[in-house]
Amino acid sequence: MNKEIIEALGQIEKETGIAKDELIDMMKESVLHAFHKNYGEDSRAEVQIDEDTGGTYVIVSKDIVLEVENPETEVSLDEMKAIDERYEEGGVVQYTVDASKFGRIAAQTAKQVFLQKIKEREKQKIFSEFKGREGEIITGKVSRVTMRAIHVALNTTTAIIPLAEQIQGETYEVGDRIKACIKTVEDRQRGPQIVLSRRSPQFVEELFKREVPEIENGTVKIMGIAREAGNRTKIAVYSDNEELDAVGACIGVRGTRIGAILDDLGYEKVDVVLWNEDPVKFVKEAIKPAFPDRIILLEEDKVIVIVADDELSLAIGRKGQNVRLASKLCKMSIDVKTKDGLKEMIDKKFSKLDKYFPEEAVTEIMVEKGKAGYKFEAMLQEKGTLFRSEVTAEDPYIALDIAVGKLSRQMSKFKSKLKAKFKPHKDMRFDILPDIAEGHKEEVEIIKEKTFDVEIMTPEDAVVQMELLQHDFYVFKDAATKELAIVYIREDKTYGIIRPKA
Repeated sequence: MNKEIIEALGQIEKETGIAKDELIDMMKESVLHAFHKNYGEDSRAEVQIDEDTGGTYVIVSKDIVLEVENPETEVSLDEMKAIDERYEEGGVVQYTVDASKFGRIAAQTAKQVFLQKIKEREKQKIFSEFKGREGEIITGKVSRVTMRAIHVALNTTTAIIPLAEQIQGETYEVGDRIKACIKTVEDRQRGPQIVLSRRSPQFVEELFKREVPEIENGTVKIMGIAREAGNRTKIAVYSDNEELDAVGACIGVRGTRIGAILDDLGYEKVDVVLWNEDPVKFVKEAIKPAFPDRIILLEEDKVIVIVADDELSLAIGRKGQNVRLASKLCKMSIDVKTKDGLKEMIDKKFSKLDKYFPEEAVTEIMVEKGKAGYKFEAMLQEKGTLFRSEVTAEDPYIALDIAVGKLSRQMSKFKSKLKAKFKPHKDMRFDILPDIAEGHKEEVEIIKEKTFDVEIMTPEDAVVQMELLQHDFYVFKDAATKELAIVYIREDKTYGIIRPKA
């Protein structure tokens, strides 16, 4: 090694960004590696480099012993006495080896090791530079385009945009500037692999951070993003500052901010909606540009959106895209129905029973969200007789269908009894009720009769008594009202109470 090599290290420092001191340390390690390979792995040696002259030396240390067992680490006392009588057993002798005297093979080994260390350090430097920056937007120049990926030249390395992370329909040529976000950074054997993405929702998020200062400083928060890259994105925003218009801040004066974002997204549309902790209100915003007339919350993650007929196409969107993105954004299942859809379905189903009852027959429909799903209760009352069915299902339309079917079967089951009871009423037509399955005994037979004293107690005590008796219901006199009442076990294992009308 000479002074020219020291100067060469300075040039390498400029090209790679690796500090000169670190390069010198790497050179020392390389020379030491070559020394050990040629003089033994057990050798105790230290490399010193004169940065002024470029001189490289190996300082070797050996123990002075009477009998040498390991010549790599030991030297005989006799041999050292021949040089200087002052040497003693147990002492340590040091001598210097000029690296320039190693020979061609050793010098080549040192060079290869040094170059390999530079490559490894460059890999580490690139990995450290990009690791932890996932999601960050970066701009580079297209260096190569293949069927599988777009290769993007960055300042210190090359990244790729795989086909799966490209926006369908976009084309790039060598030399084009391209903007994308860092998706993954992996430390691989051949070097760091940096994968960029233009399809990721993070790309949109970072674009908003760049263009909207209120998002960057945290005044406006991004609460969620649903994206179908190249077509449409819905982004939900919110601000704790009631005086700040979060959506307006993202749009900008005359659309300047959103316009800059759209320029980077090409033909992709972006809907900015206001986030709300109330799921119904949030869905109402997310389903825009449609304006629903009513939103029915069935479960924590399921709603029905009722819209007017002329709003249906807007709510659903082209190929279902609008409602699909709204569902992703709200993390809810959204079922879009026309304004009159549910009512029409109820009317349609209950019209099957119209032929049995007069027009003035009273029908009550109750909808309730329960633990087991969507509860639909239908009651039809006429001439003091109550027909009732209760169904729980995930879908209200399914529940409705089953509920009406149960009512029809109830009436068919007691066909002759109903005909007899309503015989004086000419407007009743229970005679046309369909017959139920063969083998059913319609006749009602009471096989047991029981009398008991009605106790005065609270409804809570009545429930306890019912459970102790292992009955499904219990009759008692309410301690507060002194009126008869009945507690019972509901289908969902909760308790109900029935009180007679005054």
